[in-house]
Amino acid sequence: ASGLLIVPACAHDHAPVKRTLEFHENLGQWPKQVLYRAITPGGALFVEPDAFTHVLRSGGPQHGRPAEAAFEPYREHAYRARFIGGRAGSHRGVSRMGHYANYFIGNDPSQWAGGVGVFEGAVLEDVYPGIDLVVSGAEGLKYDWRVAAGADASMIVLEFEGQDAIR
Repeated sequence: ASGLLIVPACAHDHAPVKRTLEFHENLGQWPKQVLYRAITPGGALFVEPDAFTHVLRSGGPQHGRPAEAAFEPYREHAYRARFIGGRAGSHRGVSRMGHYANYFIGNDPSQWAGGVGVFEGAVLEDVYPGIDLVVSGAEGLKYDWRVAAGADASMIVLEFEGQDAIR
Protein backbone atom coordinates (compact mmCIF):
# COMPACT_ATOMS: atom_id res chain seq x y z
CA ALA A 1 0.00 0.00 0.00
CA SER A 2 1.25 3.44 -0.80
CA GLY A 3 0.83 6.35 1.50
CA LEU A 4 1.67 9.98 1.77
CA LEU A 5 4.19 11.12 4.33
CA ILE A 6 4.14 14.80 5.22
CA VAL A 7 7.27 16.17 6.85
CA PRO A 8 7.05 19.61 8.42
CA ALA A 9 9.44 22.17 6.97
CA CYS A 10 10.38 23.57 10.35
CA ALA A 11 11.94 21.98 13.39
CA HIS A 12 10.35 21.97 16.82
CA ASP A 13 12.36 21.83 20.01
CA HIS A 14 9.40 20.54 22.04
CA ALA A 15 10.12 23.07 24.78
CA PRO A 16 6.99 24.04 26.70
CA VAL A 17 5.30 27.06 25.18
CA LYS A 18 5.25 29.97 27.58
CA ARG A 19 1.65 31.09 27.79
CA THR A 20 0.67 34.47 29.12
CA LEU A 21 -2.73 35.97 29.65
CA GLU A 22 -3.63 38.82 27.34
CA PHE A 23 -5.04 41.97 28.87
CA HIS A 24 -7.17 43.78 26.25
CA GLU A 25 -7.75 47.47 26.89
CA ASN A 26 -11.27 48.84 26.83
CA LEU A 27 -11.85 51.22 23.93
CA GLY A 28 -15.62 51.24 24.34
CA GLN A 29 -16.42 47.60 23.61
CA TRP A 30 -17.31 46.92 27.29
CA PRO A 31 -19.02 49.00 30.00
CA LYS A 32 -17.11 52.12 31.10
CA GLN A 33 -15.96 50.69 34.45
CA VAL A 34 -13.91 48.00 32.68
CA LEU A 35 -10.28 49.02 32.07
CA TYR A 36 -8.95 45.66 30.81
CA ARG A 37 -10.24 42.15 30.22
CA ALA A 38 -8.20 38.94 30.30
CA ILE A 39 -9.50 35.52 29.27
CA THR A 40 -8.39 33.11 31.98
CA PRO A 41 -8.53 29.32 32.10
CA GLY A 42 -12.18 28.67 32.92
CA GLY A 43 -13.40 32.25 32.61
CA ALA A 44 -12.42 35.89 32.41
CA LEU A 45 -11.09 38.70 34.59
CA PHE A 46 -12.36 42.26 34.26
CA VAL A 47 -10.00 44.85 35.75
CA GLU A 48 -11.80 47.94 37.04
CA PRO A 49 -10.52 51.07 38.86
CA ASP A 50 -11.87 49.82 42.20
CA ALA A 51 -12.32 46.06 41.76
CA PHE A 52 -11.62 42.83 39.93
CA THR A 53 -14.63 40.97 38.57
CA HIS A 54 -14.03 37.27 37.97
CA VAL A 55 -16.35 35.31 35.70
CA LEU A 56 -16.02 31.53 36.06
CA ARG A 57 -17.39 29.10 33.48
CA SER A 58 -17.87 25.34 33.52
CA GLY A 59 -19.61 22.65 31.52
CA GLY A 60 -21.00 22.89 28.02
CA PRO A 61 -19.15 21.78 24.92
CA GLN A 62 -15.39 22.01 25.39
CA HIS A 63 -12.55 21.85 22.90
CA GLY A 64 -10.53 18.64 23.20
CA ARG A 65 -13.20 16.80 25.15
CA PRO A 66 -14.03 13.26 23.94
CA ALA A 67 -17.37 13.12 22.13
CA GLU A 68 -18.51 10.24 24.35
CA ALA A 69 -17.85 12.23 27.56
CA ALA A 70 -20.95 13.07 29.57
CA PHE A 71 -22.27 16.54 28.77
CA GLU A 72 -22.22 18.92 31.72
CA PRO A 73 -24.67 21.84 31.74
CA TYR A 74 -23.07 25.20 30.98
CA ARG A 75 -22.69 27.36 34.08
CA GLU A 76 -21.32 30.84 34.76
CA HIS A 77 -20.72 32.58 38.04
CA ALA A 78 -19.31 36.04 38.71
CA TYR A 79 -17.80 37.41 41.86
CA ARG A 80 -16.08 40.68 42.64
CA ALA A 81 -13.11 41.64 44.78
CA ARG A 82 -13.62 45.32 45.66
CA PHE A 83 -10.83 47.57 46.93
CA ILE A 84 -12.51 49.10 49.98
CA GLY A 85 -11.66 52.81 50.15
CA GLY A 86 -9.41 52.51 47.09
CA ARG A 87 -9.69 53.52 43.47
CA ALA A 88 -7.00 53.80 40.81
CA GLY A 89 -6.07 57.37 40.00
CA SER A 90 -4.73 56.23 36.63
CA HIS A 91 -3.78 53.04 34.84
CA ARG A 92 -1.52 51.77 32.10
CA GLY A 93 -0.91 48.58 30.18
CA VAL A 94 2.39 46.77 30.74
CA SER A 95 4.46 45.10 27.99
CA ARG A 96 2.38 45.75 24.89
CA MET A 97 2.25 42.65 22.72
CA GLY A 98 2.99 42.66 18.99
CA HIS A 99 -0.63 42.25 17.94
CA TYR A 100 -3.97 43.93 18.57
CA ALA A 101 -7.62 42.87 18.75
CA ASN A 102 -10.74 44.05 16.94
CA TYR A 103 -14.23 43.93 18.43
CA PHE A 104 -16.76 44.40 15.62
CA ILE A 105 -19.67 42.56 17.22
CA GLY A 106 -23.31 43.37 16.66
CA ASN A 107 -24.96 46.01 14.49
CA ASP A 108 -24.15 49.12 16.56
CA PRO A 109 -20.88 50.72 15.34
CA SER A 110 -20.73 52.86 18.52
CA GLN A 111 -20.01 49.60 20.41
CA TRP A 112 -17.22 48.51 18.05
CA ALA A 113 -13.53 48.90 18.82
CA GLY A 114 -10.62 48.33 16.47
CA GLY A 115 -6.89 48.26 17.09
CA VAL A 116 -7.42 47.37 20.76
CA GLY A 117 -4.10 47.24 22.62
CA VAL A 118 -3.09 43.87 24.05
CA PHE A 119 -0.77 43.78 27.07
CA GLU A 120 0.89 41.22 29.36
CA GLY A 121 -0.50 43.05 32.37
CA ALA A 122 -1.67 46.35 33.78
CA VAL A 123 -0.81 48.75 36.58
CA LEU A 124 -3.50 50.51 38.59
CA GLU A 125 -1.70 53.53 40.02
CA ASP A 126 -2.42 55.05 43.42
CA VAL A 127 -5.26 52.69 44.31
CA TYR A 128 -4.44 53.87 47.82
CA PRO A 129 -1.98 56.73 48.54
CA GLY A 130 1.47 55.46 47.54
CA ILE A 131 0.13 52.00 46.66
CA ASP A 132 -0.13 50.60 43.13
CA LEU A 133 -1.64 47.31 42.04
CA VAL A 134 0.12 45.30 39.33
CA VAL A 135 -1.85 42.52 37.64
CA SER A 136 -0.19 40.15 35.19
CA GLY A 137 -0.60 36.80 33.56
CA ALA A 138 2.88 35.54 32.62
CA GLU A 139 2.72 32.75 35.22
CA GLY A 140 -1.02 32.41 35.61
CA LEU A 141 -3.12 35.20 37.03
CA LYS A 142 -1.09 37.15 39.55
CA TYR A 143 -1.44 40.47 41.28
CA ASP A 144 1.00 42.35 43.47
CA TRP A 145 0.57 45.40 45.64
CA ARG A 146 3.52 47.81 45.31
CA VAL A 147 3.77 49.80 48.52
CA ALA A 148 6.03 52.88 48.43
CA ALA A 149 8.22 53.69 51.42
CA GLY A 150 6.10 55.44 54.04
CA ALA A 151 2.75 54.30 52.56
CA ASP A 152 0.30 52.56 54.89
CA ALA A 153 -0.17 48.96 53.70
CA SER A 154 -2.97 48.44 56.23
CA MET A 155 -5.18 50.53 53.92
CA ILE A 156 -5.36 47.57 51.51
CA VAL A 157 -8.71 45.95 52.23
CA LEU A 158 -10.56 43.66 49.83
CA GLU A 159 -14.22 42.77 50.09
CA PHE A 160 -15.54 39.79 48.14
CA GLU A 161 -19.07 39.87 46.75
CA GLY A 162 -20.91 36.98 45.13
CA GLN A 163 -18.61 34.11 46.05
CA ASP A 164 -20.78 32.64 48.82
CA ALA A 165 -23.12 30.76 46.45
CA ILE A 166 -20.55 28.88 44.34
CA ARG A 167 -21.43 25.19 44.01
